[in-house]
Amino acid sequence: MNRFFLLTFLFCLVFLGISYSQDILVIDCSSNKIQDSRQDGTEIMIFDIPESVINFHKKRKLSYRSNSKITSKKLNNLVNSVGRCYGIDPKLLLAVIEVESGFNPNAVSPVGAMGLMQLMPYTGSAMGATNLFDPEENVIAGAKYLAIQLNRFGSLELALAAYNAGPGAVEKYNGIPPYDETIEYVNLVLEIYESL
Repeated sequence: MNRFFLLTFLFCLVFLGISYSQDILVIDCSSNKIQDSRQDGTEIMIFDIPESVINFHKKRKLSYRSNSKITSKKLNNLVNSVGRCYGIDPKLLLAVIEVESGFNPNAVSPVGAMGLMQLMPYTGSAMGATNLFDPEENVIAGAKYLAIQLNRFGSLELALAAYNAGPGAVEKYNGIPPYDETIEYVNLVLEIYESL
């Protein structure tokens, strides 16, 4: 077992229950579940999404099952907890979520990627998710998958390219694949990440 996953596993065991004083949030990294003390239903989240991201979504023909969104407070608590659990900067998770779905947990791509982090069903399942439209399951599975790519490639740019185009494409081209969407994706995520 490599060192990264061993450290991540130990960290998750030690911090199996992470809680915040205002909105209690408990994360169980072993079961892919996060429990939020607030049961207030769907709320609207307000984020200023750049035009470049909106255009990226239009090119990808992203659609939505509904217009419901996750609250900014709940999303921030979620990415902070999951980021700590998997050793990923929460700001990076937010940047990926913004580019992938525009913060809409019901986003669906034409190829079938779903939820906040736009996971394909087989990827989500491999990461332990059973409902990709559930924000908590989606972000946990997406963070796991991104952590694997970061560990595998040792570079943020290559990990993002693998997240978008698949690790096989990154290996095939020994770098960022020459796909317009992937190049734009990596640049957008990095741009947003650096601005947070």
